[in-house]
Amino acid sequence: MNIFSNKALFQFMRSAARKCKYCHALWLKILPCCLFDCSDECRGFAAAGARHDLQRDEFDVLATLRRHGAPFELTPTQLRGSMMVTSATTTHRLDKLEQRGLVERRADPSDRRGLLVALTTTGRALVDLALADHLATEHALLAELSVAE
Repeated sequence: MNIFSNKALFQFMRSAARKCKYCHALWLKILPCCLFDCSDECRGFAAAGARHDLQRDEFDVLATLRRHGAPFELTPTQLRGSMMVTSATTTHRLDKLEQRGLVERRADPSDRRGLLVALTTTGRALVDLALADHLATEHALLAELSVAE
């Protein structure tokens, strides 16, 4: 499956990336965007996200917690740093996910002033399914590349 509906565009970008270091840098920036962008040419993660009722920002939080490993919890500050967003954006994302029962905030036992954000069982199951779809999308996209690329 090629997630680019316009194969000529994909081939052009791949060819340009081979010839020019600036185009190569652009190509490396475009690949991740193609997994999330819902434009006519790229539908990768948008479709997978829709199957799991996840927006890109929600997936970002859940995947960050999952990637951190057991016990799948971080402070809001650690999350913010990993996602490179403002504290207000982090709070908004966490509010939405907490309302859906995908994360929970709890007191940090090592810091009475702090909080931890943790994946719930439901959140972990959902992000695991979404990650499997995400990886399948990446593999489909990267299958168009040669080993050298």
